[in-house]
Amino acid sequence: MEATNRRLAFRSLLAGAIALAPACTHAVAGDQTPPAVPAPPRTFQTENEVWATPFKSQARSLTCWCFSTTSFLESEAHRLGRGDFELSPMFTVYHEFLEKAQRHVRTHGSNRSTTCRSTTSCG
Repeated sequence: MEATNRRLAFRSLLAGAIALAPACTHAVAGDQTPPAVPAPPRTFQTENEVWATPFKSQARSLTCWCFSTTSFLESEAHRLGRGDFELSPMFTVYHEFLEKAQRHVRTHGSNRSTTCRSTTSCG
């Protein structure tokens, strides 16, 4: 009985492989026809070129939120005709981390959004 089940499973697997065979005819042994040559790449026309700030590497700083916001501000200043600026993302990050540290001290390390009003402990 077990041998019959194995044979049926093998036959269904073989039938599935045969059904897939027409899709990959170049892989059949003895077939000398090469696979179809891919079409040449399409060419594109630039319709509207938009000014963008130069690339800035954020390395492993984990501050992508600041790099994207700074780039947005630089692009908006250029779009509005205010000039081309090179703003520092780390200036914003520095002050954000200062605020974060002050909030940590003020809340005694609690993750709650409200400040601690207890005079003894903030459990």
